Amino acid sequence: MNRALRSDNASVKEINSAINNIAELNVAKNSTRDSEVKQALEQEIEQKELDLKKYILEKIIFTL
Repeated sequence: MNRALRSDNASVKEINSAINNIAELNVAKNSTRDSEVKQALEQEIEQKELDLKKYILEKIIFTL
């Protein structure tokens, strides 16, 4: 799995970008005191995580 993902530079960039985006959203969520903003950011984080999982699974299945 790791070898398949690492062999494709576009995949590595896409995954790194998604992880960085999730990290930035987490920082923003932890920096705010507004509960509505936290909730909105949490929902966005959850969606980004699901998108990342789907992307990785599709890449693994495609390379098998």
